[in-house]
Amino acid sequence: VIHPSLPPDEIASPLLSIRESESLPRLSAESRGGRPATGVMVGDEALTGGLFGALTTRASNLVRDEHSAHPLRPGMPMATLAERLRVSPAVAEEVVNRSGELTRIGPDVASEDHEVALTDSQEDAWQRARERLAASLSVPVESELDLDADIVAMKVRSGDLVRISADILYLPDQVESISSILGSMDDGFTVADFRDRSGLTRK
Repeated sequence: VIHPSLPPDEIASPLLSIRESESLPRLSAESRGGRPATGVMVGDEALTGGLFGALTTRASNLVRDEHSAHPLRPGMPMATLAERLRVSPAVAEEVVNRSGELTRIGPDVASEDHEVALTDSQEDAWQRARERLAASLSVPVESELDLDADIVAMKVRSGDLVRISADILYLPDQVESISSILGSMDDGFTVADFRDRSGLTRK
């Protein structure tokens, strides 16, 4: 039982301890202006240290599980992590910032020690696909390259591949070649003119 005659802060603190998480405005309203003396404050949210610690452990486990399931992806999207933790994006961000084990990579969250690298067989598949792409500017569509979608996404992120459309990928030097061809053509050229100069189809 929390005695109503206690000072406001001494009412807010046990209320938070009982609920584990609560909005600061509500704690203030219910304690006559009190604010918890302990816990983690994130914006207008308050969490007990115990709950915040549990969220940190769970976040690390979720991200490591993501790495195990998808080793070529940079990490778990922050929005997904917040949803899985059932917390606000601001709290999820604070969990990552304070964890010591997690880091942000753009919109994603990764373990500090996570390294994205192809296996030998994946590297072989990539080299075969690269050779097929390099053979001509009339490249095969993505589905014909026999590359796992995660490998393609990794290579697009690294700049080793350039996505032109939903199913067309080029190597960076091929994009430069096409740009050079375009730059050398006379003003007012037609699609047919470009096709003849580049050897490409309308695709």
